[in-house]
Amino acid sequence: MVNQPNTNPINRLVERQEEKRLSAAGRAWLVAAAAAALLLVAFLTSCGSSTASVEDEIRRAEMALAEGDMTTAHSVADKLSSGENLSGLSAKQLARLSMVYMQLADSEGNSDLAANGADCYRRACKISTDSVEEFCRNLPPENAQTAALLQHLVSAADASYSFEDSDSTAAAEAEKEIQAGE
Repeated sequence: MVNQPNTNPINRLVERQEEKRLSAAGRAWLVAAAAAALLLVAFLTSCGSSTASVEDEIRRAEMALAEGDMTTAHSVADKLSSGENLSGLSAKQLARLSMVYMQLADSEGNSDLAANGADCYRRACKISTDSVEEFCRNLPPENAQTAALLQHLVSAADASYSFEDSDSTAAAEAEKEIQAGE
């Protein structure tokens, strides 16, 4: 016996409704799965986006320097070192940013840019001296002199702050002795 299609109109109507119900359930499941996948992608992207965007921006500043576009390099460096952005940078990112500033300072002859570079370098060292030392060891030879200058600037500035603090303390003690002797 050959299976013949069901010709009973009521049975056909019931079969169509069953098919619609199954296909609606399938579509609902598919939509729910797609929505869950989109949420997962959005979550994973947002978790790593700040670090990735910082890395991209630092790379952009470095590339701008390499291409001689000092305006872009300066703009990106200033954006990265403004406000909350600076406190969220890793030691290596701060070291890289310090090099961008030092190269800008060298190119533009601007001591404020060198001070920004020294500040970034000092912050990097406070986070992780080991990371900064590793970064400096892996610099290309043409940047080694800039890194050495940066290290010297920071250590000299830190030493002078220390010296000024001890001088002011000694001066205050001497003044107390003079006043006590009067």
